[in-house]
Amino acid sequence: MVLAQSGDASTYDMLVTALNDEDRRVRAAATYNLGRLGDLRAVAPLIAALDDESSAVRGGAASALGWLHDARAVEPLIQVLLKDDAASVRMNAAFALEDLGDERALPALEWARQHDKGEWRPGDTVKEAATNAIEHIRARNSPGVASPGTPKQTSRSEQKD
Repeated sequence: MVLAQSGDASTYDMLVTALNDEDRRVRAAATYNLGRLGDLRAVAPLIAALDDESSAVRGGAASALGWLHDARAVEPLIQVLLKDDAASVRMNAAFALEDLGDERALPALEWARQHDKGEWRPGDTVKEAATNAIEHIRARNSPGVASPGTPKQTSRSEQKD
């Protein structure tokens, strides 16, 4: 399901409807496509998808929220980083918080860096994702670093596509 490029008004509605499909693969694809669509109306449905029973859907929703760069996602993503059972979802939350670049995420990312032993696959740890996010957020928000309107360094979650 790759619909994000179509851009017509019905695409958004179809993708939001797909978030309620019984098939987790359809729901996960919908999260990805909503993030790529770039429509900020998707923020609320994607935040709701952070509570889905499927870790693939929760992880996709976390990534998509990072791609949308909307500050409304910061607190829900912090909660996912601190509480989700799946290491892959917590990693995606860390990547998304890095994309958002909001300093409010730093205490939770620091906690994850120090305490989260989760590993998605060998070499991909929540600790590593949190460490990278902390470094990028601090660099982005330091004096003399490019303002939000100027090009930023590409984060890890953006590189995975």
